[in-house]
Amino acid sequence: MNRILTSSLANSMTVITLAIPARAANKLRAGKMEKTGVVWTNQELKRRRSQGLVSVVGPSASLHDAAPAALSSPYVKTLDPEWYAERATKLRDELELRQAQLAECRQAVEDPGL
Repeated sequence: MNRILTSSLANSMTVITLAIPARAANKLRAGKMEKTGVVWTNQELKRRRSQGLVSVVGPSASLHDAAPAALSSPYVKTLDPEWYAERATKLRDELELRQAQLAECRQAVEDPGL
């Protein structure tokens, strides 16, 4: 009797174990839907854009091409002589400070008693 119950239980468990994954594979899961991709050609995009069905983020091509001619050239500080003069003054002051520090260090090494 125990043998019959044991084998019957084992058979039932085997069938259930095999049936659950097979059934689960056929069910749709929540949040996971099949995604179908759509490929648009340039002609389709132009047609849909003219109908107002496609929106483009950013400037249009015509505005983008005309923008460089309309704007003045940007400020380039390396071409400005005043910038070089200010930078040279700052670097000269820093050099004098470092030379003074170096002289103090040399003096401390030569005269350890001070």
